[in-house]
Amino acid sequence: MIRNEDGKRLVARVKQILLSPRQAWPEIEREPGTIGGIYREYLVWLALVPAIAGFVGASIIGYQSLGFGGRLGLGAGLVQLLVGLVLTLVGAYVVSLVVDWLAPKFGGTPNRLAAFKLVAYASTAALVGGIFAIVPLLGLLSLLAAIYSIYLLHLGLPVLMKNPPDRTLLYTITVVVCAVVVNLLVAAIAGWFLPGPARPGQTDISLESRQDGAALTAAKVEELGRRIEEMGRRIEAAGRSGEVEQLARASREAVGEMARGTGGRKPLDAAQLKAVLPESVGGMKRGGYEAESRSMMGLNMSTAKASYQDETRSLRLEIIDTGSAAGLLSGIAGWANVLVDRETDTATEKTWRSGDRVINVRTEKDGSRADYKLLLPNGIVIEARGRHMSLEDVTAVVAGLDLRELEATE
Repeated sequence: MIRNEDGKRLVARVKQILLSPRQAWPEIEREPGTIGGIYREYLVWLALVPAIAGFVGASIIGYQSLGFGGRLGLGAGLVQLLVGLVLTLVGAYVVSLVVDWLAPKFGGTPNRLAAFKLVAYASTAALVGGIFAIVPLLGLLSLLAAIYSIYLLHLGLPVLMKNPPDRTLLYTITVVVCAVVVNLLVAAIAGWFLPGPARPGQTDISLESRQDGAALTAAKVEELGRRIEEMGRRIEAAGRSGEVEQLARASREAVGEMARGTGGRKPLDAAQLKAVLPESVGGMKRGGYEAESRSMMGLNMSTAKASYQDETRSLRLEIIDTGSAAGLLSGIAGWANVLVDRETDTATEKTWRSGDRVINVRTEKDGSRADYKLLLPNGIVIEARGRHMSLEDVTAVVAGLDLRELEATE
């Protein structure tokens, strides 16, 4: 347990780095200390915040991802908590090595302890923001906290790594991209340890042999290693040019390359997804549709959605091609490896595997709503939300779609 005085110091440092970072960084730079001491007195305790919040959200409250509901059993949730905690701590050290290695390339001074201080304390906002993992709908707040950590990193680099202020932006962008890569590796490694698919009848998720999955993940990690080396060469070359736009473009390309290294791919065009949406379903005509392709930080996806209704019923049908992130979602994340079978006073929900597909259904007992969601192995999601329709009718809508082209996409 943390002692009272140590707890007060930890809280004071969290408040200082979050509320007064410009004053905090010079003080941190002057403080004596060791990497082990920072782990024991600060980083471990903050890393527990997202780990415990994730456990509560996934194993007690339940969660959703791309519309798929799920809840890990307590045993599996505890394994995920411990593995996530350890790999978060390892990831912080690896990122600090990257910061130290990059220092001379941006006019800074290599210093292993200073680099670790920087990463540990700049991570404060993101780790504290991990508390929002308890409620998935608050995920945007976790993202904002992570962005604030990038700001903290930007302020701390010239103070701890002694780089010229005019090189800080390029240095920050490069570190952030490398941190994304490290997190992808962490996720891949975590895939070796997190629980596998549950079988019908299990009350919890057991830790069964995952030799095939582990071999697949190991191959992905090896591929990521090759891509990291290539990414480093590209970003370093872009950094030497001194042009922010060129470096930003190299960074986006690097993230996309990393995603493809974990099994991601180019998504189908939004028009191809739209073509799967029928003109009518179950006697209801299509009232409107929307199709779009999106790109953010080198990650691409496409969506198409349509609405149908008659005098008493309505249905919303949506197809999502996760594209660049498909490998991460289907192969690494682990949220699809969950069996759900639960019932409340007002609703029922089930998630199961059918071959290499994942299916989730949810119904309101008063007949007001029935949802059917299907995850294909290539990361494409089909979701049908019916109002005043039976689950059988909603299921029939998805079963009637021509999914051959979608399933053939690799």
